Formats: sequence, C-alpha cells, structure tokens
Amino acid sequence: MSGDDDEARRVRETLHRALFEEASVGLAIADDDGRVLVVNDALLAILGLPRAAVTGLESALPGGVGARLVARARVGETVDGVVIPLLRGDGELLEARVSLRALAHEGRLATLARIEDITEESRRQAGLLALAGELAQVRGDAFFRGACERLAGLLGVEVVYVAERTPGAAPLRTLGLALGGLPLGSPAPIRHLSALGLPDAGGSRIIEDGAAEHLPECALVRAHGIRGAAALTLHDPAGDVIGVIGAMSRKALRRPAWVLSMLRLFAARVGAEIERERERHRLQELFQLAPDAELLVRGDGRIVLVNRKAVELFGYSEAELLGLTVEALVPDEHRRRHVGLRGSFLEGQKPLGMAGNYRPLSALAKGGGRIPVDISLATLRADEGSEVIVTIRDLRDRFAFEAQRRALELQLRQSQKLETLGTLASGIAHDFNNLLAVIVANVEWMQRDPGVTEGLSASLGAVSVAASRATELVQRILGFTRRQPAQRTVTSVAAVVREVAGLLRPVLPAWIRIDVELDGDVPPVLADPTHLHQVVTNLVTNAAHAIGRAPGVITIRVEGGGASPSVGAPGTRCTRLLVGDTGGGVPPEILPRIFEPFFTTKAAGEGSGLGLSVVQSLIHEHGGVIWVASEPGHGAKFCVELPAVDAERAHEPPRSEPIHGRGHVLFIDDEELLVSVGEALLGRLGYTVTAHARARDALELIREDPGRFDVVITDYEMPELSGVEVAREIARVAPNVPVILASGRRSREEDDLGAEGVRLQISKPYGVRELSDVLARARAAVGAASERS
Repeated sequence: MSGDDDEARRVRETLHRALFEEASVGLAIADDDGRVLVVNDALLAILGLPRAAVTGLESALPGGVGARLVARARVGETVDGVVIPLLRGDGELLEARVSLRALAHEGRLATLARIEDITEESRRQAGLLALAGELAQVRGDAFFRGACERLAGLLGVEVVYVAERTPGAAPLRTLGLALGGLPLGSPAPIRHLSALGLPDAGGSRIIEDGAAEHLPECALVRAHGIRGAAALTLHDPAGDVIGVIGAMSRKALRRPAWVLSMLRLFAARVGAEIERERERHRLQELFQLAPDAELLVRGDGRIVLVNRKAVELFGYSEAELLGLTVEALVPDEHRRRHVGLRGSFLEGQKPLGMAGNYRPLSALAKGGGRIPVDISLATLRADEGSEVIVTIRDLRDRFAFEAQRRALELQLRQSQKLETLGTLASGIAHDFNNLLAVIVANVEWMQRDPGVTEGLSASLGAVSVAASRATELVQRILGFTRRQPAQRTVTSVAAVVREVAGLLRPVLPAWIRIDVELDGDVPPVLADPTHLHQVVTNLVTNAAHAIGRAPGVITIRVEGGGASPSVGAPGTRCTRLLVGDTGGGVPPEILPRIFEPFFTTKAAGEGSGLGLSVVQSLIHEHGGVIWVASEPGHGAKFCVELPAVDAERAHEPPRSEPIHGRGHVLFIDDEELLVSVGEALLGRLGYTVTAHARARDALELIREDPGRFDVVITDYEMPELSGVEVAREIARVAPNVPVILASGRRSREEDDLGAEGVRLQISKPYGVRELSDVLARARAAVGAASERS
C-alpha cells in the first residue's frame, strides 16, 4: 500500500472517530464476544455511567432484551428502531430507541449499537394522548385528580398539584394533588404564589436542586425532603392569574426545561377546566337561588340535579331526589300517562310555559301530600343527550290567599247567620229561662218545706242541679252567639279544664290521649267562664291538629304561679295554664307569626288562621299573657298566665236565709206561669203582690196611683213593651219607685240602665234567696236616697 493510501486511510479513520465521538446519539462498537471496544460521550450521558463501567453491550442494554437484540444482530439480522426501557445508573427509567447492525472491524465481525433517549418525546406524546383521550371526557375534581396523577407518572416525580387562586382572596385552593409514595396526610404543597417566588402577575419557576432553601414556607418541602421543584401560573383569557400547576421531586430535576414544557402542555387544559368549573359554579349558584323549584331530568326520567327550593318543596333530601325518577313526584293516577307525555315532549322539544290559573296541576311530596303547582319545561343539550329543565312553582301561598279571601267572605256570611241565630237563641233563651225560673223557684221552696221526705229531697236536689246546668247552657249559647257581654266572675281554671277535657275526649281521635294535671293549691281568676272555656278548647284543638295522624299525647296542666313580671301589678300572683303536645313542633321561622290573624300552616280549606289570634285577644282582655315554646320534632307548649284573685274575693260569703219584708210589689212578666210563681214567692216573703202579664195594664195602675207601689219587678223581653221602656215610663210618673229588671241575659251595665230608671237587675232563673236579696237592696237604695233628700 502506498503512502498516499495510508494517509487517506488515517484521515478517514480520524474523521470517523470524530463523527463517532461527537454524534448526538449514543454509539458503541462491540466485538464478536460482546465486549465494548469503543463508546461515545453521548451514550455515557444517556446511561449515566462512567466509561470504565461500560464493558459490554449487556451493560449498555441490560436485561434479556438487550441480549436477544445482540444475538439477532450477530446473525446478520437488522435491528432497527426497537423501543426498550433503559435504566440509568442513577435509577431513572428511560425510554430508548435501539438500532443494531453487524459490521467488519479489523477483519473480524463486530456490532454497531445506536441508542437514542426518546424519553421526552415519548412522554410528551403520552401526555398529548392522555389529554385527548382518557382525560378529555372527565370533568371537575376527577379531571384535576387524574391530570395530577398522569403528569406525576410522566415526569417521574412524587408530587404534582393544581391550585386555584380564588377570586378576591390571596390563598390558593388545592384542586388536584398526586402524592406518589408520600403519606396521604401530607400538607398542601403551596398556599400563596409568593411562597413559590412567583409574582402576582404570574410566571414560571424552576428549582433544579435545594428546594428547601428556596421554598422555606412550603411545609411539604420541609416534611419530605423535596429537592427539585417547578411551578407555572395559569391564566384566563383576559390574562389574569387563576391558579398554578407545579411538580416536586425528592431528587434533583435532571430535565428542568422538559419538566416546564410538560407543565405548559397540561396548563392550557387545566386552566380551561378551572374556568369551566367557575362558570359551572356560577350557574349552579343561580340555579340554587332560583325562587322556584328546579329539576334537571335526563331523557330516561332520572333526576340528576335539584336546587334548594326543590328540596324544601318536596320534603326529600337532595340525595333522595337524585335517586328518583320524575314520575315519583307525579300523583299515582297520572303517573303512567306522564311517561308518555315526557317522551312526546322530548321528541317535540318545544318549551312549555307556566299553565297559570287555567290548568292547576298537582305534585306529590314525600309522605304522599299533594302540592298545587305550575310547571314549565325546557330542553338542554348535554353530552349524554337531551335533558329537561323542569321549573315548578308552588301555588300554596296563592291558594292560601284565595282561601283566606273565601274564608273572609264565609266569615261575613257566617256572621250574618250568627246574628240571625243569636236573635233566635235570645228568644229561645227568654222562653227557656222563664220555664227554668218556674222550676227553680218551686223546687227551692219545696226543699224548704219541713214535711219533705228524705227521698223526695234527694229528687228535688237532682232537679235543682239539672236546672242549674241548664241555666249555664243557656248562658253559654248566648255567649257564643255574642248576644251576651263578658261577665267576669271568680272562676276556677281547673274546673274549666276538667269540663273541656270531658267534652273533647269523646270527639278527639282514638290515638290522641289527654292527660290532665291539676295542682292542689291553685288560686281562682276573675274571668268570663265562657271565654275561658273557648281559650282551653282552641288550645287543645290546635294541639290535636299539631299531632295529626300519629299517636300522641296532649297534656293540660293548671298550676299556681308566683308573681309574674308580665301580669298585673308588681307582686301579683298568677294562675298558669299549660297546654303541650307531642306533635312535630313549630319551625323557628314560623314561631314569631303564630298569633297573627289569618296566618296558618294548615292546607287550604283546613283552617282560617283565626284560632290562636282569638285566644291571644281573649287572654289580653283578661289582663293575662300567652306565649309558646317549641322545638322542631319535640312538640309545642303554650303557656297562659292570668292574674289570680285574692283570698277574700275567692271565697263566697255564706248563703243567708231569705229576708222577709213588707211593702207592695208590682210584678210584670209576659209568661203566665212565671206570673203565678212570682206572686206566690213574693207573698211567702211577706210582700203584697199585684201581678200582671201585660205591661200596658200594669203601667195604667202606676199612672192612676203613683204612690200605690213600693217596688216594681219587670221582665226585660216582652212583646208589647220591653222592661227598659216600662222603667222609663215609671221613672217619669213615679220617680221614687225603684224598678228591678229581670232578664235571662245581661245586655247592658247597671250604670247605663240607671239612666233609664232601672235601679237593679236580677238574672233568670232566680230563686227565693235571689229575689229576697234584690228586694232588700232596692229598699236600702230607696232609704239612702231619702236620707240624701
């Protein structure tokens, strides 16, 4: 070989060696035994090994895969672009593309190995595929969590996080977090942008090593020895910072620029998802704040979204509603037909507005209660197909208003009926009282007869008791028809409670029990017994309504209270009435309105809302107070406090014997039987009696001789002239003759009647004692007038 050829060969070898050494891919040549003869710096950098450690292709291509590839190349088979995993000397797992081919080297067979690190390219492609594939259809929390876990695997780091910068607040809120190999209870990676060294306007940050020095405020870095970190701010379309995405590793970052590029790859999709979630939350808030109930229903009828008003309207929890089909809210008789209507609407997809008052509909609440509603429908395009937005308007308030209006109209008509009934009751009471007066007077006089046997005396006593009860019944009828003014007497609250309980027990449902608790020493009150009876009846009836159809107990308790700051003068004792029930209680938002007129929680047509307001009015008229305590689910307790009567007024004076007297009495009553009884009774008391059934005839006697009579007793209600008209005429012709007005009801105060000439009143039916007492008072009044004159 000539010198020129040798020189050319040396030049070629030098050139080949230079190309081999400076190649950007890893190159190695191995002899027939697999020993590496030469290796370039690029391959050493890929393997992360010193030159001395790369002795054979097995060390460059570890594992059985490398040995098989070398064997294929030795037999002349081309190995071109095979991708295999490659473990670096520092433990990092790479992806490498390997090509092998046989060649002649110094007269012997050798193998040329070409190895490329395709980790960054491959994992970038994997990231793009993940964003376009597995993460493309995921939303919300699942997306943020999946994106962090996928990115952590691609980067080979322990921590990847996504945090949102909440509007109007500096702290970041973690949306997604991957903690590969770290405890689940690890602290959040970052709270503020400033802790990453990022300005409020945004940017990026790479820390290849020494994260503890650069991120002293990060608890996770301190707790787990984080060395490398990268962070990138997320922006909305307007350029404002809306969050941050970052990665952390317990090793130094070997590819910081690539890590940042991978964060940028995910940042666009993550930022868009944050914006989408914010928009969803805004729409969700509008949805939740809607004044009507809103349901989002899939094509198969399944409810997938509800607002707070729907939960309130139907009585189900949100979780319960989301497990139902919309037909569960439709009354049974319309349910089957509704399935077909739903299908027809989805086919047509034309919005359906509110029906208004022309077509009232019904919805079914939890427990089976029906709710009057209006409904509108609209379709919404979704990924899974068309969905229907159902707007349901509660018409109960509107119906309640209409019911109140009708109740007022009914109340007006009822008031007119009651007025007529009151007139009728007054007439019946007048006749009934006349009959009772005959019975009472004769029974009382017969009881005083010393010849009455013991058996007859007992029978007369029973008749007397029956007559007294009949008298109370007449007074109650007059009171309820408002023809009888309030007559406050010393009244035992305990006695009224016993009477009401006895009357209501048979009419209340069998599943409701009444328990009456009466303290031993309870002072009486000055009250109208009829009004007090009405108070107790209304409270017990209200308690029964509160219990409803479930078994329950109504407790009525009467106790003597001490001085009450709200009743009477300071130091005044009170008597307390408590009515409690085991019903569902009164919601706190309703409690302040419970005594308002026409306010009711009952369904339309079940109550006018006047019961408790009437009770409160009656209690206030008696100088008392009423209040209620309730807790939802634990019933309600109404407490009434009334001023007690002092001991002197509470005890009735001992009944005295009838007082006999003298004088001439003119007795006037349109009832013939009562005329005879009155004449007999007055005669037995020692009086001279002139009795008349016609008022005009009696007045003629007065006009003829004004001084003939000492006192006049006249009935109040008579067909020709009323008792007041008789008194007025007597006051004109014989002003010194006292007039006593007898009536089954008390329509005016004695002071008012005094101006008409009436001195005293006596209630029918009356007995001998009442008659003697009122005549004694009349004589005393005449005597006092004579002394003054």
